[in-house]
Amino acid sequence: MNEFVVDLTFDDGWNLPLAGTSKPLHYWAHFCHKAPPQNNAELWTLFVEPSTEPIVGQKHYSAKMFFMAPSAPHDCLHEGDVFTLYIGEVAKARGLVKHVVSEVE
Repeated sequence: MNEFVVDLTFDDGWNLPLAGTSKPLHYWAHFCHKAPPQNNAELWTLFVEPSTEPIVGQKHYSAKMFFMAPSAPHDCLHEGDVFTLYIGEVAKARGLVKHVVSEVE
């Protein structure tokens, strides 16, 4: 599994839901490598971990993210790629892959 170091931009500030894990800064979002998504079958769930606690109204964050499912398209994002994070079919943030860390367990 790959871990991605990314820069994220939100139009109205951080708006991702908590992942419900024991880690306080674990959030989740969907990714679609054929954006925009046409149905939920094209969506993959990611854990998103911002480098700092989200602040109301702050629009730019550095974060780490990784796919939750082993069968997810782990090799579809590369350094320099731009992407969109979704909740369902609603776009929530735009991102830029800064670095890919391979084989994170």
